[in-house]
Amino acid sequence: MKSSSSSQWILTAGFAVLLSACASDPHIDTRAEARTDTGLYPVEGTSIDKVFVDIETDFKGYQQLHIAELDTSMVEVDYDADVRQWRSRDWPLTEKDKQALGVMFDKAVNAELEVSGVSLVPQRGVGVLVVEPILKKLEPIAPKDNFSDRDPSKRYYSEGAGKVTLEFIFKDGDTGKVIARAIDRRDAGTEWRQNSAIQNRWEVQRLFNRWVSLLDRSLERVQQP
Repeated sequence: MKSSSSSQWILTAGFAVLLSACASDPHIDTRAEARTDTGLYPVEGTSIDKVFVDIETDFKGYQQLHIAELDTSMVEVDYDADVRQWRSRDWPLTEKDKQALGVMFDKAVNAELEVSGVSLVPQRGVGVLVVEPILKKLEPIAPKDNFSDRDPSKRYYSEGAGKVTLEFIFKDGDTGKVIARAIDRRDAGTEWRQNSAIQNRWEVQRLFNRWVSLLDRSLERVQQP
C-alpha cells in the first residue's frame, strides 16, 4: 500500500466518521441505554448498516491517516449449499484466496486516495487516525470456480457474486483506543451474469472500490495554511 509522510491536507474526520458520505441527516443516539459495552454510541440515519462512535473523541485532532492491510484471518464463508444442486457443498477459502483479497483491497485504497490527494503515513502515532479494515463474511451464491467444485460440462449463472461484509475499526494512533466502528453488508454485483472466478473478482473489486470511496469522502479535507 502506498504511503507518504507528508500531505497537503489536514485530515479532519469531522463530527463523526463515515457520516458525511452516508446520509443527509445522520444523528448519534446518545442515550445511556444505547451505549455499547465498548463505550461507543450508535449512529442512526446512515446508509451504512451499523456505525458506532465515541462521542468524547475530537476527530478534528487527527491530521494524518494510516490504513492497515485488510485482515482476512477470521473471515467466515457462509455458503448454503444444502438448497442448491451443486457438485460440492463446500466453498474452501485458501490462504492464496485471502492474499488475493488483500491485494484487491490495497488496489482500491491506492487508486482512490491517489485521485483524492490523501497521503497515508506508514506508522501509527500521535495525531494519526488508524483505520483497520476487517473482512468479516463472504456469502457466495455459486460453487467455487475450480475443477473439484464445478461440473466442467456446465455453465453457471448468478445474480452477482454474492454478499460481502466488511468492518472498519477506527483507532487512535497513539493509544490504540477504538473510537469508531462501521460494519456494512452489501451485494457484490446485482446483474445476472455468467458466474466465473474472473467475474467474481471483478464484482468484489468494485465493491472494495465503493467502500474505500465512502471512507475517503467521509474525511473532510482542509488545505494546510
